[in-house]
Amino acid sequence: PLNSALGDAYWRAQGLISLTECYEATRQSWRTAGCGPACPVV
Repeated sequence: PLNSALGDAYWRAQGLISLTECYEATRQSWRTAGCGPACPVV
């Protein structure tokens, strides 16, 4: 396939990220969006 032939560096240079990176970034932002380890227990 085209994506494996060009490699990750090419796609990053085009401004694209992998689905895994997108998922991890979204998950991280949700985790730190206001209720993390410092969230008070109600």
